[in-house]
Amino acid sequence: MIGGRYTVQLQPHSRYLVRLNSETEVDVGSRWTAIYSSFDAVVFPTELALHPGALNIGIDLVGHHALLVSERVYRLVKENLDAHPHV
Repeated sequence: MIGGRYTVQLQPHSRYLVRLNSETEVDVGSRWTAIYSSFDAVVFPTELALHPGALNIGIDLVGHHALLVSERVYRLVKENLDAHPHV
């Protein structure tokens, strides 16, 4: 199996993710931005990439790993950090 136990841990509704979500407290004063791709073959279906209460930004034609090096994603991250520098 590619990825081994880590792949299993990241499957939707896995014990690991359920526990992580139950223990993670989100500061209500924080602003969240979730950038996702409709072209992502790893996070599928796309709805699993959305974060409730976040500014969810979808982009097209960028694969899962390419999100890390995408110029467009970089600009979106920078734009959102610059818009709220002290939050």
